[in-house]
Amino acid sequence: MKDTLDGEIRTMLAKLHNASPVAPDFDRLFSVAHYEGTRARSHRRIGVIAASLVLTVGVIGSVALFNEQSNTRSLSVAGDKTVYDTIGMVLENSSHGPELCRTAAMSLPPQCSGTPLANWDWNSVANVQSMSSVRWVDSVVVTGVFDAGTFSLTAPARVPTDADIARFSDPLPDFRAPCDPPPGGWLAEAANVPSSIDFNAAMQAVGAYMATQPDAAGWWPDQSINPTSVATNMTETQAGAMNDPRQMIMVAAFAGDLDRHRSELRTVWPGAMCVTAAIRSNADRDRIDQAIHLLFPASNSMVAGTQLLSTNATLTGDVVIATFTLDTPALRVLLDDRFGPDAVQVRAAFHPEGT
Repeated sequence: MKDTLDGEIRTMLAKLHNASPVAPDFDRLFSVAHYEGTRARSHRRIGVIAASLVLTVGVIGSVALFNEQSNTRSLSVAGDKTVYDTIGMVLENSSHGPELCRTAAMSLPPQCSGTPLANWDWNSVANVQSMSSVRWVDSVVVTGVFDAGTFSLTAPARVPTDADIARFSDPLPDFRAPCDPPPGGWLAEAANVPSSIDFNAAMQAVGAYMATQPDAAGWWPDQSINPTSVATNMTETQAGAMNDPRQMIMVAAFAGDLDRHRSELRTVWPGAMCVTAAIRSNADRDRIDQAIHLLFPASNSMVAGTQLLSTNATLTGDVVIATFTLDTPALRVLLDDRFGPDAVQVRAAFHPEGT
């Protein structure tokens, strides 16, 4: 099911990015996302689904996945003896020894490039797979120090625990409407939606309006007022019920002129609606996103003692999330000086051990 969802999301994103006249099926997207999200057993898997949902609904920012041209072999800081750990795939093939993957092609067998590992022992690792001349393990915790571009293990690799997964997983976005309920409550306002409404058409109308507004800063449905939202093992039928526009709040964020936007959106969305203020528009965050990549070009392996892995302009916040190999003091100074405090939220692939 997840592969189906990912494929649909990629197709929808391509259509939206290229201004295709073929509109996305929001009803299908939300239903599958809820179904898969409640069945997922790890924060990491749910996070992937939530992030995909954010990108499709909001159509904001630019996303750079792990850059295949980046030189992750240069991850070392002179004199740094800090012990770090992380979770990742490790792979060895005929071209290189065991490497902690920072980019991976999920073929069979998989292909990857990343950081060379020293003191690695395949015999001490569980769940190892092999095919042809390739050996790999999908997910392990590695602990060690950086040494001249190599990550040197100081403890045997191990299977991640639930605590490890939680520690390295990104927090899920908070999709709850940041507005006070209207008189009578959200459900009373949502009841204004006629039973004959076409859910997809209504969502597309909201998206079309947002796409024409230079100060738009994202939009998303808050489905927390739907009683089905509390289900922990959601069936596909329950997931479909989450798309009831009479039990949903449409949230739209703008960097200005909220009264005008509220009035204009009311012409395309008759139900519960929260129009909220943002510090930065989509365009503002796009500019920050692009500027970060200029500060950390693929040809330059290290800047401020770290390396950029990915960026993502958030939907429900006013920041750009940037994931780096390490979170260093020099990095924080560089980003704050360039973009202002709190404009970029830093996440790190490697954490000081146990943090």
